[in-house]
Amino acid sequence: MTMKEKKQGLTIEEIREQLQWEERHDEQTGTIKIAYLSHYEKLFKNKYVRVAYIRLYGLSYLLDVKGYAVCDEVLHVAGYILVDYFGENCVFRVGLDGFLVVTEHFDEEWHFIDKLEEYRSFITSFKFSLSKPQVKVFVGISEGNVNDENTIDNMLNNCKEKQRIAFENDLYYVDDHIEDLEELLGYHKDGRKDHLTGLMNMDAFIEYSKRIINTEFTKKLKKVIIYFNIENFKAYNENYGFEAGNELIRDLGAELKKTFPNRLVSRFAEDHFLVLTYEKGVEEKIESIATQFLAKYITLKAGIYRVDHLASKNITVACDKAKIACDAIKRKYNVHFNYFNSEMDSMLRLEQHIVDHIDEALQKKWIKIYFQPVIRTLSQSICGFEALSRWDDPQFGMIRPDVFIGVLERYHLITKLSDYVVDCICEKYAYYVDKVPVVPVSVNFSILDFESASLLERIDRKLEKVNLPREMFQIEVTESLLSNNQDYMKKQIKKFNDAGYLVWLDDFGSGYSSLNVLKDYKVDTLKIDMLFLKNFSERSKTIIEFVVNMAKALGIHTLVEGVETKEQFDFLKDICCEKIQGYYFGKPEPMDDIMNKVICGEADIEDQNQRYYYKDIGKINPLSNDPFGDEGLHLTNVPIGIFQQKDNKVEFLYTNEFFLNELVSIGIETEEELARRIEDQISSTAKRVQEALDSLEYGEETSMDFIDGKNLIALRYKNIAAAKDRKAYLMSVRNLSKEYSVLRNMRLDETKQTIYALFDQVYLVNLKNNAVETIYTHVGLKKENNISNLTQLIDKTVKTMIYIDDRDRFIEFMNLEDINTRLEKTHVVSEAFRYAESSMEYKWRIFELSYANNKDQVIFSIRPLDESKKNVYLNFHGYSVSKDTGLTEEALWNTLKDQVPAGLFWKDTNRRFVGVNKMFRDYYDIKSMDDIVGKNDEEMGWHVDPDPFMNDEIRVLQKGERTRNVPGKCLCKGENREIAASKMPVYNDGKIVGLLGYFVDTTDEKKRANIIKSLGNHDSETGMLNWNGVMSNSMYYIEGYQLRNQEFMIVYINVLNITYYNQLHGKEVLTHMLQNVGEQISKYIGVTGVVGYIGMGKFVVLKQFENKEDMVKVKRELLAHISTVTQVDRISFTLRFNIGVCAFSETNDMELAFRLAQQRASKNYSVQEDDDVKQKIAEEMNKYQEIFDVVRCVDIDSYKTYILEDCKLKEVKKRCYEFFEKDHPCSSCIAKKALITHEEWAKIIYNGATHVVIARAMPIKGRNFVLIYTKKLNKES
Repeated sequence: MTMKEKKQGLTIEEIREQLQWEERHDEQTGTIKIAYLSHYEKLFKNKYVRVAYIRLYGLSYLLDVKGYAVCDEVLHVAGYILVDYFGENCVFRVGLDGFLVVTEHFDEEWHFIDKLEEYRSFITSFKFSLSKPQVKVFVGISEGNVNDENTIDNMLNNCKEKQRIAFENDLYYVDDHIEDLEELLGYHKDGRKDHLTGLMNMDAFIEYSKRIINTEFTKKLKKVIIYFNIENFKAYNENYGFEAGNELIRDLGAELKKTFPNRLVSRFAEDHFLVLTYEKGVEEKIESIATQFLAKYITLKAGIYRVDHLASKNITVACDKAKIACDAIKRKYNVHFNYFNSEMDSMLRLEQHIVDHIDEALQKKWIKIYFQPVIRTLSQSICGFEALSRWDDPQFGMIRPDVFIGVLERYHLITKLSDYVVDCICEKYAYYVDKVPVVPVSVNFSILDFESASLLERIDRKLEKVNLPREMFQIEVTESLLSNNQDYMKKQIKKFNDAGYLVWLDDFGSGYSSLNVLKDYKVDTLKIDMLFLKNFSERSKTIIEFVVNMAKALGIHTLVEGVETKEQFDFLKDICCEKIQGYYFGKPEPMDDIMNKVICGEADIEDQNQRYYYKDIGKINPLSNDPFGDEGLHLTNVPIGIFQQKDNKVEFLYTNEFFLNELVSIGIETEEELARRIEDQISSTAKRVQEALDSLEYGEETSMDFIDGKNLIALRYKNIAAAKDRKAYLMSVRNLSKEYSVLRNMRLDETKQTIYALFDQVYLVNLKNNAVETIYTHVGLKKENNISNLTQLIDKTVKTMIYIDDRDRFIEFMNLEDINTRLEKTHVVSEAFRYAESSMEYKWRIFELSYANNKDQVIFSIRPLDESKKNVYLNFHGYSVSKDTGLTEEALWNTLKDQVPAGLFWKDTNRRFVGVNKMFRDYYDIKSMDDIVGKNDEEMGWHVDPDPFMNDEIRVLQKGERTRNVPGKCLCKGENREIAASKMPVYNDGKIVGLLGYFVDTTDEKKRANIIKSLGNHDSETGMLNWNGVMSNSMYYIEGYQLRNQEFMIVYINVLNITYYNQLHGKEVLTHMLQNVGEQISKYIGVTGVVGYIGMGKFVVLKQFENKEDMVKVKRELLAHISTVTQVDRISFTLRFNIGVCAFSETNDMELAFRLAQQRASKNYSVQEDDDVKQKIAEEMNKYQEIFDVVRCVDIDSYKTYILEDCKLKEVKKRCYEFFEKDHPCSSCIAKKALITHEEWAKIIYNGATHVVIARAMPIKGRNFVLIYTKKLNKES
């Protein structure tokens, strides 16, 4: 029945009463509107009533997720059930989700509470239209007589406060009979406690202190806030260790809790505790605690602040005043506590000034950002900066950083300063990036920075504006920050790690849980606290050395702060600490001052290649027992050196004491002398060492033994780093002859010394199991190539060491099936083979097999053939045979070089031409041999890029490699031609004496091959579908759309900064990076779509979808996946992406849909590049302004048209097709064609005249522009 039907038949008085009821009651809930409380209050006048304020939680969530209908249902049921429980005139609606119950019908409070509990149970278990209950109820209860002073409205306010406390502490209700507020608070329930002591943390203390101070029954009692601090706790931590420091903190926390029972006790940070208690007897309690700890040689200080009206408004300021009182008695013997007084107020005035003027200080640049250099210990070059804030105030002068930063943190203003610092760094980076090498900058962030909204996203946006890579911006966090906020900070640090940022741990060793921090967090660098250098004792040195050793074992880099003397620097270099920071090398200065020194040559700064180079070196730990990383092998006193080779010069970067001692034992006095010996181009040993080093790739190692006088020396090398112009090696040297137990249990007596001098290599072969043991070798042997059986030995020797013409004979010689038969006849069998002395030369060696102690073991040895006896030996054994058949080598050569259909050439070992054939001379139009003989390719000048040709020839001449059909380009008769070149070494008596090569012209073949290749469906670099492949697959999607109305999206992904990384690291690294990006895209798309790579860092995805939300989701999740590509080949990247998405139905044309996705992607990029784009277009248009009648620029994505006016680009109102009086784009648009072919020509007739039109593509920063040049032809034309 409707309301209108209800009112029919009623008297006027009844209708009036009905209308009054409707006016006073809430139709949705059936309860009385709170505005009419005063009308009903007279019903309860002078009566004892019970009052409850009930609030429903969860409605906002339901409104967002389920909509209004479900919310209305919840409120309807909640209100009408409440009226049913307590009566029509007892329930009022308060706000959106609250109700007030006023009743006199319950004699006992527990009856009232039982009824409320029954109601709560019903509402919280009722499912409404939901799959499960989602509503919570919290209640505040009060009671009393209703009179003029104690109105129901007052009681309602009291109930609201109790309801709030109930909600915040997850209690169903709170009433008047809870006398001890601390019992209610239960700070431990919300997890806001200190992990080390179990006490409440700072946030909880501030919140609960305010409640207690402002509670009625505590206001009349005198209260104090006490600030406790342990003097010289860092020194205690240094002397007794981290765990002892932790134990002391726990003991003090327990004692404070015991001394101040049922009071608020909190650990704020480090060794700082605060207590809120009553003033009576507080001095005696402080003295008691201080005396107890003094017996343990611990000095405890306390600052006391008497709580007043100020504390009730601002607990933080009250705590600060207690701290100021405590700090005032530092280093005052026998004074344990101090009260805050008016004289201490100046510090607070300064704090207030900081708070009031922070915005002005930032705007007017009273705060300046200084940069302190971080120095690479090995090179003494600047390898980074730490950004530091300095406040030069017009009123207070220079304000100390610890003062204003502390104030800004306490007042939650620190994020303003942090954002300002990041902005300044970005500004300096953008200014200097094209002027000098730039190095990473580190910034220290506060816990409040991490807790503020989207710190990672804010930093990302700022860096993106200036294209500052993430790996160049390092996040510093203090140890105490991580220790005190473990669960939250673990998530935050992981977010930064995953995004590609390096996280540094600052002030390591200053806290109480340093080792726990290393266990729980992934950090790149430890900044060791400067306190260890304050008292630079042997004990401090031992601690620092331990920390560096431990960090390297964990793969963490190290930096020590506060370096002020040469003694400190030398010590840190000796223990391989990678970086240092301090006044010994540079104080904090403005960036411009430092860069002026760099530009003027007064300071050296490393480039990015050097940064990765030294970072790889820094991974080596010479302090460990296994610097080479041998599993299971732990030696002591390992003699270790690190040297680098640059321009054929050797420089030792590091040597330890044991290394230098070993050198002295073999007659080498200094590392400089050893460097000269390695550089020696004459010594055969030096040549073998150099050959071994040249063969090592990154991470590979080699070992070799050799005789020097009476010393048997074992060398070991490992390639640990490489840059464009240098390589670094880890080296170990051992003089085995001076050890009591020589390796392999061999004593170096004079007889064996003679044997070692005779032989290059000696192996022991077990004929039963085919096992091989290396007895001695002075040939470099890579670790992974250690020989364990005879098959491996023969295979390795044949493939890499034996001259090709001798290989079959060597295999026959090493056949051990008949070895016993051969040895029984002669006891020793030997034969000569040409053996690789180096990659450039083969020399004759005598190979011998003989019995060892029994017939089950054979000694296999290799020794040199005396040069003076070589010819006699070889002729005697029949290795040199000369037969004249009339078909002479000279005749064969002359015929070959003149008739072969290729350009033939031969060069000496210095890459200078010795001769060329006729085709070569004709091809390059060489008139005389004098024009080419004695010159190299660079001097001839016929290669635009001579480096690939030069590198191939160096490998041929130095390593004996062969190249075949290597593609390249050369300049020939004014034209750039494609060629394929092959080169091989020329040997004379086993030694490389030059090279022979030939080339063929492949220009026409290349063109045909490119056409064939363009028809293929896969990209050669990534292996993914190319544009043709994507378009071929799109046919299936288009068919599905047309026949089944199955919508699909086109996703365009552009990697924006590939040019930067290509220039920095080269194409190979860039290709690996793009492959990783492609893999992440494919991993996300899986089998549900098509993924293609169309070149220049651009990817395309085709994927079906159901609704527009899917498009947004795919874009968001794709970005998240590809953003995980932050490191390739040990190199860190910060890739920036544009992503655009278009539904096929928006255009019904695949190409147009792709262009639209591309256009949307470019709009997503936040860098403001319009001015740059316009300038480049204007410069190009200006070149042809006088030649053509009309010069226009068309943005093909929007068909907007631009002209040149006063040398500036100006947009005109017409679209390009509107110039030809059309209302839609041309069907055969010449501008669109130009995007594919780069340039298109056409003749058109317009207004009776013939015009030539040239369209030339000009893509800039992901946007598609086409320049249109138009010229009217005269009749003669």
